[in-house]
Amino acid sequence: MLGKLDAPDDLVRLFGDQGITPLPFTERHAARVTKFEALSKHDPFDRILVAQAAAEGLEFMTSDRILLGLGYDWIVDARK
Repeated sequence: MLGKLDAPDDLVRLFGDQGITPLPFTERHAARVTKFEALSKHDPFDRILVAQAAAEGLEFMTSDRILLGLGYDWIVDARK
């Protein structure tokens, strides 16, 4: 399936083994969603992830051309 992650059943454990920890979605993240009006008709989950990355000052990797086209230097092409 295009755009869908085919993940193993123990993905959470595998992430933990690599030192990757979950980042809860907070009210502060939700407030940032409104800052990305250009994404108002885009995938809601993508909007949430972008808002979360912005609020936390994190780099966001994607191959989504619309997200890459926003022009933010912290949204980077995952294909490179």
